[in-house]
Amino acid sequence: MDVYQTIGAHLRRARLAKGMTQAELAEKAELSEGFVSFLESGKKKARLDIYLGLCGILGLSISDLFRNAPVSKTAQYNPEVLSVAGLSSSEIKTVRHMISALRKTR
Repeated sequence: MDVYQTIGAHLRRARLAKGMTQAELAEKAELSEGFVSFLESGKKKARLDIYLGLCGILGLSISDLFRNAPVSKTAQYNPEVLSVAGLSSSEIKTVRHMISALRKTR
């Protein structure tokens, strides 16, 4: 199971626990029923804001979606990726600005 299939399984489980149909979830999230179906099956990816909206409707945290998700090879073997894993969003933004500035000095 890949990361998007894992996310989809968590979405489906939470939706069913709330007693909702895909159509009901789609309506609340202002998405098409087909798109919700694709997300639940892991066949489509969504932007973070869509996942956050679905989490809000379903009473999940964003970390709930990634629970037990496989780690990508990039994250497993790239120390730079692992080193930012615990940073806040503002700290990550600062690191991105620093990287951008360093790239401009080349």
